[in-house]
Amino acid sequence: MAPHKALLMCLGLPLFLFPGAWAQNHAPPGCSPDLDPLYYNLCDRSGAWGIILEAVAGAGIITTFVLTIILVASLPFVQDTKKRSLLGTQVFFLLGTLGLFCLVFACVVKPDFSTCASRRFLFGVLFAICFSCL
Repeated sequence: MAPHKALLMCLGLPLFLFPGAWAQNHAPPGCSPDLDPLYYNLCDRSGAWGIILEAVAGAGIITTFVLTIILVASLPFVQDTKKRSLLGTQVFFLLGTLGLFCLVFACVVKPDFSTCASRRFLFGVLFAICFSCL
């Protein structure tokens, strides 16, 4: 399947407008020449949108992980039983959010069968986890 057809199938028209989403034959600046072309958007310095998304997702992953550790560490200090019963739901929400931040990396790489399948399945599951906790 042509790259633009797979892109339309997976992500729809808005990402289709990014020039970095097209297939490339040579390694862009910032990428190793022996890197699989599937991962060019993760290291391409000429198309900064992938690097910016990685930075935001990385900050979100670190923040969510720290908040989860703080929430779990505060469990022995919670005296109220109503507040204590909500900690499981809050941790589950933070784990769903952590998964959504990790899924950004699957959306930055070029689409193929495995990334499209994981995006479609995990977006639904992770958003369902987050919304069920809310």
